[in-house]
Amino acid sequence: MRHKTRYSRRVKFSLLSVFSMLMWALTSPASGADLPPQRVYPVGKTADLPIAEGQAVLDAHHPEVMKILESSGYSFGSLIGDGAASSATNQQLRKIGAGKVYPQVAATLEADLKDLRGAVKQAGIPLVFESEGNVVRTFNPGWLSSPYARFSLVGVVNRLDRRDFNGAGSCGEIRFLYRLAYRFPAKGLQPALASRLPFSINLVFELPRSADCVAAARAWVAPRPMFAPGEFASWLAEGPARRSTLRLKQIEINAQVIRSPAGIEKEFGGQAVYLMRVFGVTRAVGEALAIVKPLKLENTIEPRLFRINPALAVELANELTSRVREIDLGVYQLPERFLAERAFSFTTFGSARLANRPFAQVFAANAVAKERLKALPYGTLKYLGNTSGLLERLDNSSCVGCHQANSTAGFHFLGFDSDDATHPLNRAHQGSSPHYYAEVVRRQAYLKRLVEREAPSKFRPLSSAPVAMWATEGVPKFKPAQIMMPCFPAAHAGAFKSGWSCSATAADGVTPVAAECRVIAKNSALPLEMGQCVMREEKHVFSGHACLD
Repeated sequence: MRHKTRYSRRVKFSLLSVFSMLMWALTSPASGADLPPQRVYPVGKTADLPIAEGQAVLDAHHPEVMKILESSGYSFGSLIGDGAASSATNQQLRKIGAGKVYPQVAATLEADLKDLRGAVKQAGIPLVFESEGNVVRTFNPGWLSSPYARFSLVGVVNRLDRRDFNGAGSCGEIRFLYRLAYRFPAKGLQPALASRLPFSINLVFELPRSADCVAAARAWVAPRPMFAPGEFASWLAEGPARRSTLRLKQIEINAQVIRSPAGIEKEFGGQAVYLMRVFGVTRAVGEALAIVKPLKLENTIEPRLFRINPALAVELANELTSRVREIDLGVYQLPERFLAERAFSFTTFGSARLANRPFAQVFAANAVAKERLKALPYGTLKYLGNTSGLLERLDNSSCVGCHQANSTAGFHFLGFDSDDATHPLNRAHQGSSPHYYAEVVRRQAYLKRLVEREAPSKFRPLSSAPVAMWATEGVPKFKPAQIMMPCFPAAHAGAFKSGWSCSATAADGVTPVAAECRVIAKNSALPLEMGQCVMREEKHVFSGHACLD
């Protein structure tokens, strides 16, 4: 069945045909959503300092704090257990020897990129590594072994709330985020050249459970005011992020691997494709050698499996039926037999792309399985209102769906650039996505209740949701979304039992004006179309807003 789609075209989703859509896929490395007015710092301003006494710390991202931590045993090569110096380049990590973690991870990623280039070549799309011209570029795997590149620490994130997913033996996670950076030294009259690339690695460490996790939560509460980067870094290293308490759980990859400029994708302002991978690391006790193995992506199904075996869709429908209350809450994990080992997400207009909606793909192709979903007891659920809402929840909880809803350049945490990381005119002044901004509020409430020995709310909103008020257990009340933020139009009001409205101010940033939710990118193949908050009257539209037709 062929669907008419305003911003996308129907394709098959084999490896070859997924990449053949690169010239059509609607994407750019930006989400198209304005960021809330948070954590925007002038050059030279501290990002997460000072820390107040009694403050619950949810993350650390100040560039100077990151440098101090890297030199204190928290560099990428050190934390993955490869025993490398804190300043080790990718070339040095790659040559560190067989049985080490990084060479195995890099080799798998290089194989993925080789598959990608081969598939795109068969589709007749020319690719280049670097060029000043109007061409489709692919990530150069040479960066993974370059003497001028390394993965630099950009953030430490408190994820004690992940204990809800990890089971009885866990008090949650701590995540160390690294971005691929390069630096070419000065040569003659030519100054040093440095920048960061859209390629991130997330080292996820699990905190083993101790009693009721209250002690683990209280470890993140600052015992005193902290003003200097060194003071804050020392407290992290000696307290909540102490290395002796960390147990490496997995290594997560999110990398932009294809980029088409607007000169080629003229209608959609360019496009980008992101590779997502997760690796597990195991070591025998006392052994320096590691075994690195790809893991399945959490709650991210592999549509190809369902095309090969259509009966699998009915099995999945039965699994969803048995877990529908967990899915309603947002805390669930699907069996590995349904899941993908790697995934590719596509932007721009990522939320309108069927490629980023694996569950919508599978159930649109199997009427019997979809009927099972329609028969679920939506009237007894707290959040999901109908099948469209269920599919949106499932797709949004997948890796590809989450990173294409309310993200910034396909990421939720980018970190801040230091003075020597890049030129001031090429610097990230916003270190996180709108979703992360809303998540911080949820996690603050979660940590506060845990510290006070009260049960925190386990409910997870969609990544497209704005900030919510987390006063009690259950579905929270959402604050209005601002202009250019995601929303659900009135036609889909029944999909969820708790939604949000749109709010706007005039160009002066003060005067309230009328706003509405409007579908900007239409795709009839989707069970639920995402809208954007826009000005109701064109006279209030100014630079950066969606054009109204």
